[in-house]
Amino acid sequence: MITIKFTEKPDYLRVEAKGHSLFEKKGKDIICASVSVLLQSWPVWEKELAGVNTRIESKNGYFNAIINGLNEKALLFFYALRLSLEILETQYPENIKILREG
Repeated sequence: MITIKFTEKPDYLRVEAKGHSLFEKKGKDIICASVSVLLQSWPVWEKELAGVNTRIESKNGYFNAIINGLNEKALLFFYALRLSLEILETQYPENIKILREG
């Protein structure tokens, strides 16, 4: 299962994901691919479109991104990411779990 934790604080946003969906074998897992595209795109949107600082750590089965210097656009992209992943969670509840903090 992929567990994704969203943290929203006044001075930063954080998204941490761990695990694998185990929906299909490696290279054919549409859930993993969907989650990966969304997670890897989010810091790019934040940096390029919202103009905020990003720190990213990503390795096999683990993703962590922290966004500093928040503004209205940064929050919009954070909420769009969370909503997109929550939609996937409702479609694949055995494979994705969303947690919230803050």
